Amino acid sequence: MADLLSNDTSTDIAATQGISELDIPHELQRPIFEMATRMDRGTGLSLVLVAYYVHAWIQPVLYENIEILSATAASSFLKHVRRQPRGFFDGRITTLSLSSAINIHQGKPILQECSRTITAFSAWSRTMNPTRYLNHILSPHIKQLSLVSGPFAQRHGYGDHPFNIPTDILFALTHLVVVSGIPWLPWEDLSNALSVRSPGPPSPMGLASLDAFQNLTHFAVSYNHWAKTAPMRNIASNLRYFVILENFDAVQHASLIESVREMGDRRFIVMDLGHFEDEAKADSRNVPMFWMRVEELVEMQYLSDCKDRWTNGLDIE
Repeated sequence: MADLLSNDTSTDIAATQGISELDIPHELQRPIFEMATRMDRGTGLSLVLVAYYVHAWIQPVLYENIEILSATAASSFLKHVRRQPRGFFDGRITTLSLSSAINIHQGKPILQECSRTITAFSAWSRTMNPTRYLNHILSPHIKQLSLVSGPFAQRHGYGDHPFNIPTDILFALTHLVVVSGIPWLPWEDLSNALSVRSPGPPSPMGLASLDAFQNLTHFAVSYNHWAKTAPMRNIASNLRYFVILENFDAVQHASLIESVREMGDRRFIVMDLGHFEDEAKADSRNVPMFWMRVEELVEMQYLSDCKDRWTNGLDIE
């Protein structure tokens, strides 16, 4: 990937093999090729070899969304990063995803150089709490954050918990996904924000934490932590969707649906945890599709993706 993205790469297969240019005008070719690349990265990596002018169009699109899913890919990409001038990636990379194979020693230099202008970040780990990446993110503009750890993830120290999200990052978020098998510890910002509703004058820390939730519109959390985070609905004034992600079990599902019905809050919906079961589904490109599905179901008055509804009506398509 590093070679394909390098500025020095300008292979023009069309010229070297005598292939004539496409009959389609360039102004029509470009959006077609860009759309194809955004839909399938592999297609884009092939298109950059078609002709120099196509390479010039597609290279920026390939940089928009960077997914690093193996230690080998991380090493190759890091070499590519170090060949570029400082600031080269600013404004180029908008979404970044790291998988369980990327340890913090590999992730830190990548984040320090490539995260200054990202708007979405996803991290997935089988054994490590992905919040440890967050202190190395430099962008003040992250809107979408997804943190997914597997059932065998372990906590290392008291402060290592699934909601250890820096307040300045939380303040900018509109979309947040937290899936974690790590045992619950109090979410400091949520506790501080809820304290503002208690009798007595609010503390400056409580007011700062309360402000940090005001841009949040979409929140999804794994089943094991939903009850502890549900009070967020009382302090996040712009919250429109609260998703409970479950591993389907008929008895558990029935109990959960009953609990949601009793609350009567139609912002809540129960969804399959399978949406975030591996890196391929938890990356920054697939998360928007998940949220589109959530919005569709809530609009149709479903309270789950298993045909449970607030009212009678059409079934899920």
